[in-house]
Amino acid sequence: MSELIPIQIKQMNPQRFQAYLMFTRTPFIQFIGKELEYYSNEDRRLY
Repeated sequence: MSELIPIQIKQMNPQRFQAYLMFTRTPFIQFIGKELEYYSNEDRRLY
């Protein structure tokens, strides 16, 4: 079994997050929930 390696999670700028996800969300998502915060790891992968 491989060893788990902790990663550092950082809060992300909402504008940068939106730029990463441009054209990937349906417009109706705003009726389902509200996005409160945005995070990425040191590799800039989104969470």
